[in-house]
Amino acid sequence: MMVWVNSTHTQWAAGQGFFRSGRISTDHVTVNYVYDCGSVGSTARCKAEIRTYTSGDGAPSKVDMVFLSHFDQDHVNRVKDLVAAIPVERFVIPLVSAPERLLALARSLDSREPIDPDGWYASFVVNPRGALTALPNQAGDAEIIEIPPGTTPEFADDDVLAAGDVTEPTGAATTWVPPLVTRPARIEAATRGGRTRPVWLWETYVLADVTDRQRLFVQALAQELCVDAESLAKDIDRTACVRSLVMNESRALRKAYEAVSTDLNFTSLMLYSGPVNAIGTGNSAKSWRTRHGGVDRAEIAAWDVRPGWLGTGDAPLNSAGRLKEFGRVFERHLPNVGTFALPHHGSRWSLDPVLLDMFSPPLPACVVSATTPRYGHPHPETQTAVHDRGFHLVQVTGDPRSRWTSSATSWL
Repeated sequence: MMVWVNSTHTQWAAGQGFFRSGRISTDHVTVNYVYDCGSVGSTARCKAEIRTYTSGDGAPSKVDMVFLSHFDQDHVNRVKDLVAAIPVERFVIPLVSAPERLLALARSLDSREPIDPDGWYASFVVNPRGALTALPNQAGDAEIIEIPPGTTPEFADDDVLAAGDVTEPTGAATTWVPPLVTRPARIEAATRGGRTRPVWLWETYVLADVTDRQRLFVQALAQELCVDAESLAKDIDRTACVRSLVMNESRALRKAYEAVSTDLNFTSLMLYSGPVNAIGTGNSAKSWRTRHGGVDRAEIAAWDVRPGWLGTGDAPLNSAGRLKEFGRVFERHLPNVGTFALPHHGSRWSLDPVLLDMFSPPLPACVVSATTPRYGHPHPETQTAVHDRGFHLVQVTGDPRSRWTSSATSWL
């Protein structure tokens, strides 16, 4: 006997930022999760979407997991509003060095986005674990899980083979297994003989290929501060040093970023949420824009919907080596992906079109969350690559009517 799994994913209209939620449920368990929660420009848009998510029709009572892809403020700066509105049980974040956290903040300074040195985002850059733990979480202290670059979760081949086991015909209980650093979160179903088999998976990965721009950034920062670069490299991992730089040296940070701003490769936690095995399309599935006037507004194009979702944050999937690394982890999941969030809001610098060639029909919808014209997202070259290959591009802006939701009921 198989298991019915209901999955719903929504890309919220956060403006120039990213805010994605998902709900996966069986007859016995429901798991709510969020991937990123931030916005720049008019942050009121993201705040309004958080209120709708946490208090609207069918709002969850808690969030089991919040995944944060990276430390740019347009992906994390509204986490404090999310936690203030709803209990969060755990955060899964990339393990990021102090120089790279400062690079993320410096990039925001370079883009002239306002940053309060005494605010929560600045404290998050200084000490991510401490800033998240200090939030007034309604569920008590949330668990913090940091994923080092290059860490492949333990998901052995026998886990996939076990999916061939026969599930208890009485509809035995499904259980949710929370994540560890080396173990992906999953929903499992009981099988005959006392075994369990995984049916749904949340698999994360952070590219191991990190450029040495961090070293160059530290050297440029030392020059701006008129200090010895070797001494700064030793001190910069200390929380007190990072705090002093954030509080007092915004100009030096921005100038150092400008000196090394080309070809930057930022750590970004990617996430697959979907079935364990290739199953084809959902037994019952649909995708739509937000309801407006009580009517579901379907897109003009029509295509089969697969239940999985794949988010890439700002991962620079733009070289043969990184594409190979990406494929090693996620290629077996691609047949289940119905929605693919393009890297870095559709930037042409983060996407090699070869990545799109890894997918096979029915092709997923490619989602971009972007609204600020000055960033040029999604880039025309990215749009051309997507359309030429037959994908459907969905741009979610700051208008609530642009929200994108996909829903599927799958027999797993």
